[in-house]
Amino acid sequence: MNDLEKMEKEELKSLLINHLDKIGTFIKWSMDNGASLLMGDLISGSSYIKNLDLIDPYDYKHKNMEKKHYSHEIQECEELINKLKDFKDKYEKGHFNQSKKSNLNQTNRENENNNSDQKYEDNTLEKEKSNQIQSKRGGKREGAGRKGFGITKKVSVTLPPELWREIEELCEKGNLNQSKVLRELIQKGLLNDRD
Repeated sequence: MNDLEKMEKEELKSLLINHLDKIGTFIKWSMDNGASLLMGDLISGSSYIKNLDLIDPYDYKHKNMEKKHYSHEIQECEELINKLKDFKDKYEKGHFNQSKKSNLNQTNRENENNNSDQKYEDNTLEKEKSNQIQSKRGGKREGAGRKGFGITKKVSVTLPPELWREIEELCEKGNLNQSKVLRELIQKGLLNDRD
């Protein structure tokens, strides 16, 4: 701490950039060695991501930073570097048993797949029941719709509010329903694209 107080602002800036680079080296190591998820917890709990822009010595944030800010960030970086060194040493010595972890992840994935398969089967059965009921009542008929216009499909369209207002105005002007207005707009747009 006393050493940091004696340093000039430019020296502190260089030291912070150096520390951020060191942390980046640890991150690269973790990605190369399959430890990025484990190391990610250490990094996400730190101020590294917030200060990532400060690696660039010409970043505008450097102009606003005072010596005490640099000192604080440097101390946090030093703490993180020590944690990352410790993690790397333990990882290389095999303290993190990856096979157990990956087996656990595989088991979780298998359980999720089995659950999703079961959900799919349940949904299929429900749809079949629904189709049977609708066909008995005449609610779902093959070939229903307006034959002159083509195939009918349900579609969800997200548009900005201004466009919806214009569509509503067109509906009101011509006393038309929304489907007809949208159908005509789509057809005109496709015809214009072909030209």
